[in-house]
Parts: sequence; structure tokens; C-alpha cells
Amino acid sequence: AEGAFLWRASLVNEDKNLVARGFKLIQYGEQPVFVEGDWAGTIHAAKAQLILGQTVKNVYGRFLGNGVTVHQNTDVYRVDFNPIQQSLEVSFK
Repeated sequence: AEGAFLWRASLVNEDKNLVARGFKLIQYGEQPVFVEGDWAGTIHAAKAQLILGQTVKNVYGRFLGNGVTVHQNTDVYRVDFNPIQQSLEVSFK
């Protein structure tokens, strides 16, 4: 993302840890990132303000911002970015 970013989505997948380990948002600009819905993933916003937990009070992932605000009573679950690697095994006879 390069402009202002507002997340108000719901996650259908109940395994938030699985989603969080494979999803990353990178904010290149200085505009703020607001997370008001379900969030599972890494946010890298080195130049931007990051605001978490305004509405939904559970966030999963890792977070970096130029100022991070976590609203009252929000639970933050650390989940490292570590996508599942698909493997392919081939055998010849």
C-alpha cells in the first residue's frame, strides 16, 4: 500500500494463527494504517502511524510502525510471518 489504509474486513477462516503466518501488508507511504476489523498478519509500516483494535479487540501477527497505537482492551497475539512452503516430491523409476 502507498496511500491511507483502512481495514474493516471479517476473516472467515477461524484459524487466525494460520492466516497470520502467511499474510503480510507493507505500507510504503506515510499515511496511517487503521485496523478496525479482524486482523491476522504482519504489518510493516515503517513511515506510517499504525492504529490497532479500535473496533475488534483481537489482532494476530507482528506489527511495525512509526508510532503504534493499540486501543484499550485489545489482545495482541504474536504470530511470526512464516508462510507454509509447498513442497513437491518427484520420483522416477
